[in-house]
Amino acid sequence: MEKMEGHKNKYQNLFENSVVAMFWSSFSDGMVIEANPAMLRLFGMDSFEGTRAADFFVRNDEVRDRVKQLLTGEGAVYNLEIQFKKKDGSTFWGSYSARLYAEQGIIEGIIVDISSRKWAEEALQKSETKYKTLFDSANDAILIVKDGKIIDFNAQALKMFGSTGDEDMMGESILTFSPSTQPNGKDTRAGFLERTDSVLAGEPQFFEVRHYKVDGTPFDAEVSLNRINLDGETLVQSIVRDITGRKQAEEEHRIAHENLKRRTAELEDLNKELEAFSYSVSHDLRAPLRAIDGFSQALLEDYHDQLDEEGQDFLTRIRLASQHMARLIDDMLKLSRISRTDVRYETVDLSSMASAIAAELRKTDRGQKVDFVITPGITVQGDRSLLRIVMENLLGNAYKFTVHGP
Repeated sequence: MEKMEGHKNKYQNLFENSVVAMFWSSFSDGMVIEANPAMLRLFGMDSFEGTRAADFFVRNDEVRDRVKQLLTGEGAVYNLEIQFKKKDGSTFWGSYSARLYAEQGIIEGIIVDISSRKWAEEALQKSETKYKTLFDSANDAILIVKDGKIIDFNAQALKMFGSTGDEDMMGESILTFSPSTQPNGKDTRAGFLERTDSVLAGEPQFFEVRHYKVDGTPFDAEVSLNRINLDGETLVQSIVRDITGRKQAEEEHRIAHENLKRRTAELEDLNKELEAFSYSVSHDLRAPLRAIDGFSQALLEDYHDQLDEEGQDFLTRIRLASQHMARLIDDMLKLSRISRTDVRYETVDLSSMASAIAAELRKTDRGQKVDFVITPGITVQGDRSLLRIVMENLLGNAYKFTVHGP
C-alpha cells in the first residue's frame, strides 16, 4: 500500500512539474478534470474548471470527432498535429497525444507546442514554391546536376535543347549535349570536371560553351554554374542561355570591321596616288601658266604705248586668269592633302572674300551688267583656302548662269 502511494506521489510530482502540457479529461462529456501548470501557461488560463478539452480545438467538431474515433478504435492518439486556440483568441500548432482508460472513462493527454516547427515548414514550403515558380518560369534553361547527371530541369531547358519529353534529358550526362572538343580546341570533359570541382569548392563559374540539341544541332551558350543545397544534398545548378544570335552578330561585326579596315587601306592608297597625280599635274601646269603671265606682263610693260585700251584690257584679263588658275592649282593640291593635314580654323571675313571674288568676275564681263548684293560684316570660323574654293565655285556658277541666262 505504501509502495502504491509512493508511485502515486511520484507521478503527481512529475505531472505538476513537467514542462510539457498534460491533462486529464472525461471521455463521456470531455470536461477537463485536471491540468498541470504547463497546460495553464500554454493556453494562458488560470483554471480549466468547467471547460471541455475540445473547446480549444480551432476546428472544434471535426477534430473532436476524429480524436474520439481514434480513441474508441485504437485506444490512443499519437502525435496528431492540431491547431489550438488560447484564451486570448490567438492560435498555435500543437502535437496532441492521448490515451483512453476505458474502465475509468478518463483520457490522459499531452500537448507539445510545435508552432516554431510549423512556421519553419510553412516558410520552407513558401520558399520552395517561390523557387519552383522562378525555376519553371525562367527564360533561361536551368539544369540541376548531380555527379554529372541531369536530375531536374525546367521547361525552357526542354525547349532550348529541342527535347520533346523528359526522357531525353532526365538522368543523362551533361556531356551528352556537348561535342568532345570545344571550338577553342579544349577538351569538353576536362573543362567540365575542372569547373565542377571549382563550383563544389564554392567558386561560381561563368563561361561560354558549344552545346548540342537533342537532334545534334550545335548552338553557342553562356553558362553559369553555382553550388546549391537541396534536401541536404550539394548539387550543381547550371543556368544556360542560348547566345547563338549574339555570336552571329559578333561575327558579322567582325567581318564588317575587317572589310572597313581593308577599304580604309585601299582608300589611303588611292589618296596617295591622287596626291602624286595632283602634284604631277600641277607641276606640269604651273610652267605654262607662269609663261603666260610673264609674257603678258612683258607685253604690257614693253609695248604699252603700242597697244590700245582694249588690247591692254585683254592682256590684263589674261594675267588675272592665269593667276587665278595658279591659285586653283594650289588649292587643288591643298584639297588633295586635306585627309592628311589638319584644317586650320580662323576668323574669315566672308563678305570681303565675296566682294573680292565678285570684282574678279566683273572683269570677265562681256557687256551684260550683273549686280552683286553682299551684306557687309559677315564673319565665319573656317579654313580660309577651302572657303575661298567654295565661294569661287558658288559665285562663279551663279555669275555664269546669270550672264548667259534670259
